[in-house]
Amino acid sequence: MNKHEYKILEHENMQLRTQIFYLNSILDKIEDWLEGESTLKCNPDTEPMAFGRITCADFLLEQIKKWESEDE
Repeated sequence: MNKHEYKILEHENMQLRTQIFYLNSILDKIEDWLEGESTLKCNPDTEPMAFGRITCADFLLEQIKKWESEDE
C-alpha cells in the first residue's frame, strides 16, 4: 500500500469514527429523554395519553438495553 492509499483509508476511518461518535451522542440523548419520560407520574384513569407515553418510554428503554446487551 502506498502513502496515498494509506491517507485515503485514514481519512475514511476518521469519517466513520466521527459518524459513530455522532450517533452515540444521539443515542445518549434519546436514552436521557426516555429516562426523563419514564420518571413522570400520572393517573392512568384520568391521563391515558401521559400514561401511554410513560409506558412506551419504559418499554423502549428496556428494548435498547436488550439490544445493547446482545452486542456484548
